[in-house]
Parts: sequence; C-alpha cells; structure tokens
Amino acid sequence: MRGRDGSTTSIVISKFDVQAATAFLMATSENAARLPALYASMEHGDFTMMAQMSLFMRRFLAPLPAVPLAMDAASPSSPARARRVRRLAERSMFGNAINVPNADFATALGLEPLPRRMYSRVRTRVPGYFISGTFDSRTPPEQAEEVRRGFRTSAHLILDGSGHDNDLFLSSPLIIERIGQFLRGEPVHDEEVEVNPIHIE
Repeated sequence: MRGRDGSTTSIVISKFDVQAATAFLMATSENAARLPALYASMEHGDFTMMAQMSLFMRRFLAPLPAVPLAMDAASPSSPARARRVRRLAERSMFGNAINVPNADFATALGLEPLPRRMYSRVRTRVPGYFISGTFDSRTPPEQAEEVRRGFRTSAHLILDGSGHDNDLFLSSPLIIERIGQFLRGEPVHDEEVEVNPIHIE
C-alpha cells in the first residue's frame, strides 16, 4: 500500500481483518453502503481499500481501552445469551468479529462479575423513550422491545433505514423533535419512520 508521502507499506490481510472491517462498517448506513465497492475491488484483485481499512482498524483498536473492557468484564452477558452468541458465531461467516475486542480480551482482566441479580429485568414506573434503526447491527429494534417490557410507560421510535451511531440522531429531524417532546413531558407514541441517512460523495 502506498502512502501520501510515496512510501509503501506491506500489509498481510487475514480472514479476521475482513470480518472485523465488515462488522465495523455495518454499524452505520453510510459506511455499510461502502461495502459493495470494497468487496468488488477485492474480487477483481485490488486489495488497496481493504489494506487501508485493515490498517485503520488495527490503529483504532490499539492500545485497547481498559475502562470499557473492564465494564464488560464486570457485567457480562447472561449465560443464555452467551450460549446463543457462541451458536451464532459458529455458523456465521463473520464469526464473532462484531464483538471485538470485548469478546476476546475482557475476561483477561480477571475482574469479579457483578451479582447475578443484574440479569433481572428492569421494572420501573419511570417513562422511557426508545429509538432504534432497522439497519442497526448492534442494537436492533427487537432488543429495545425486550428491554421496554419492564417499563410501565414507554414509546418506541423505529427508524426504517437507519443504522447505529449518528444515524440514531441525525437521520431525520423528527428524532430531535420527538426527544424534545419526551423530555418536556409531552405525549409520545410508538412510531415507525422511513429515513434515508446515506450520504456518500
């Protein structure tokens, strides 16, 4: 791979590099839209884009931040969810790359997990407002629905076409409007809104 200063760098691209880059790009609709071109270039023998992405991912993950890893180590998934993750990862072409680095490094910290009562469903009278996107590969709408069952009063805004991260705030002006209504104590209701957050130049 040739840098801006004319220097060249040799990069070995592994199966895991491709899995991790794909999982990372799938987080937002804008990045997910870049995947077809990335795979097409590799299919035609040009691995430049994948090499750049692999180098970015390695720098992004190093050094590993200890605080979020410690939080995940102390509050792991429930045993049932962990078993489900293992089953899905075994037959997925992406393995468990979507959970990197937490899946592989969190337990190495040797922290004691929080009490088992943490796995109990949250039950509260405090109103809740949930926002999720149909293209969100990290926190899809069905997970929000699972959590909101413990809320006596809640509403769910589903963004049809939205991914994770900024998509959940910037893909429609309606989002901020609804958040404002909720915070002011005004009524909000379940809604599904079609959005088009993809902007690629």
